[in-house]
Amino acid sequence: MKRFSVVYNTTVIGTSDLEGRDPGMGAVNGPFVPTPAYESVREVFEAFAKAVATNPPDAKLLQSYFARRDSLGLELRCDSAVVPTRTIHIADFSRDAGDDAYELEVTMRNGEEYERFFSTR
Repeated sequence: MKRFSVVYNTTVIGTSDLEGRDPGMGAVNGPFVPTPAYESVREVFEAFAKAVATNPPDAKLLQSYFARRDSLGLELRCDSAVVPTRTIHIADFSRDAGDDAYELEVTMRNGEEYERFFSTR
């Protein structure tokens, strides 16, 4: 199985095997294993957890989260290749649910890129 790295400012902030696959949606997901460098962006992803902790979710906080997340310029890499993505989201519920409460969710730019990196054929 391939190991993928999430990179922020040339530094790996975590890894995942991205074993969950949804070809129809062009999405992949899997448990996220943060590195110590993840601390530099943790607060961004904790804002998402805070926003969805209410019913209904806090729309203003979600909007702020999406803007902050997208401004990070995260990259997904496999070996030395940059994987073209539309979004990279880290669901971080670790403060409330423990050290294994991280999930990496990635949406690919298009079906061709999905096939290139995640096809099981």
